[in-house]
Parts: sequence; C-alpha cells; structure tokens
Amino acid sequence: MIDGIKKVPEDPNILFINPPSLRLIALKDKFTYPFPYVPYGPLHVATYVEKHGFKVKVYNADFNVRRVLDKNEEVIWDEVRNVLRKLKPDVLGISMRTLQYRSAIRTAQIARELNSDVVVVVGGWHPTFMPKETIQEKSFDFVVRREGEETFLELIKALIDGKPLNRVRGIAYREGKRIFLTPEKPLIQNLDVLPFPNRELLIYKKYYPYLEISTITPSRGCTHHCTFCPSNAFWGYRTRSAKNIVDEIEFLKNKYGMEEFWFLSESFFINKKNVLSFYE
Repeated sequence: MIDGIKKVPEDPNILFINPPSLRLIALKDKFTYPFPYVPYGPLHVATYVEKHGFKVKVYNADFNVRRVLDKNEEVIWDEVRNVLRKLKPDVLGISMRTLQYRSAIRTAQIARELNSDVVVVVGGWHPTFMPKETIQEKSFDFVVRREGEETFLELIKALIDGKPLNRVRGIAYREGKRIFLTPEKPLIQNLDVLPFPNRELLIYKKYYPYLEISTITPSRGCTHHCTFCPSNAFWGYRTRSAKNIVDEIEFLKNKYGMEEFWFLSESFFINKKNVLSFYE
C-alpha cells in the first residue's frame, strides 16, 4: 500500500469502474462496437456490497464507444475525471483484464490527483493471475483475487474497523516494500444466495440497450480447462437453480417490462437436469 495502512470512513462512497479499453481501441482503429455493454462483474460485486448497507455506484467508462470516434483520446479521460470529481469516491474498485492494465493505472492516478486518500482496489482476471506483479504498481492499494463479493466486503469492513488485513482471505497488498498474499478464499457454492444485480446502480443506465439491461448470468465459469481461457481457473463452475433464474426473469419483467432475455453463460446447457428444470 501507499504510505502505510489506510483507513476508510465509516460511511464511504464506493465507486466501481470498468476502465476504458474498447473506446481507446475504437479511437485508434476507427471501429464501432455494436452497443454499450453492462459490466456485470463489477455490478454483481457492487450489488452485494450495497445489500450490506454501503453507498455504491458503477461506472462503465466503455459505455459509449461510438461517441469518441474521430475525437482526441483526452475526451475519454476528461469524462473519467469528471465522473470521479462528481462522485468523490473514498473507495475505488477497478475491474480489469490485461487489455485494461494501463488504462486501470491511469484511472487510479486520476483518482489520486482528485483525492490523495482514495483507496484503490483492483480485481478481475489480470490481478487474480498476476497479483504480485499488479500490486507492485504504486497506484493500487489492494488486489482482490477471483470472486469479489465476499472478499471486497470483508476488506472494506476491515479497513473501516482497523482490523488486521492478514485475516482477509483472497487479497494481495503492500506494507512498505513487502508484498503479502493472504490464503485464497473459497468460492461461493450456492449462487442463489446472491442478490440479483441492481441495474439502478449503473451511471448512464438510460443509455444501455434493452438486451443489455435484461442480461442474466445463470452460471459462473466452465467445466472445461482450455489452456487459452481463464474461465475455469477463475470461476470454477457453478450454476444457479432453475427457480432462482426464473425469479430474476420475473423480477426484470415486472420492474422493467422485459420480454426478451440474454443469457450470459459459457456452460449453462451442460447441466442437463438444471436446464430441463428451467424449461419446466
């Protein structure tokens, strides 16, 4: 960490951000992404944290790729800066893949320019599989490894209460020049205990297309172990019950009037019993 262990206010503003990547590529290569996408990874974690009484928002800095075509890259970073300035996060959660590494660093640096006391927590595939290398970046305070809901919440509570960080499983952090990796935290086996992702936490929600808001994640991970894919190593494989999935469909239909739903899953149909139960 930076300059020793930081504490977090008792009632912190928490912002989860998906740093720009596709927008930067679009600016360089002049391609257009078909639609703004909802960052469901950070949104799931944010919803879980909100359920436990914290103030949370989610910002996808890639939400509008088309907007920046033929414009200077600084337009994107001005937007990021303005969002951070407006929301004034005490805790900034950054989700990233390797493609977003440099972008995540710049996002953290901008946050520190605006608030030197901000606590920056990074998670996602890249930090999970390269935690020691990631936490060496001075702009980052913590790495959350693998599934983020329980670990992020425990970390925030520990920082608020001033409890020892080595008791929080599934993180990486610095103390001076030393790097610490705590033991891995077990994955949540019963996904039905998790709340449905709260789309109301999304900044610029009104700009997302119909099918993005109605996307459902019926499972996590994959049963296969392909060498080119990190899915199983990150998530393992777990599925929600058919009833829980149907409950979310009914919730989205009642709240937003949704009639079509997009399943975001790599291996949902592998579980034949669960699929048949769902269709029944």
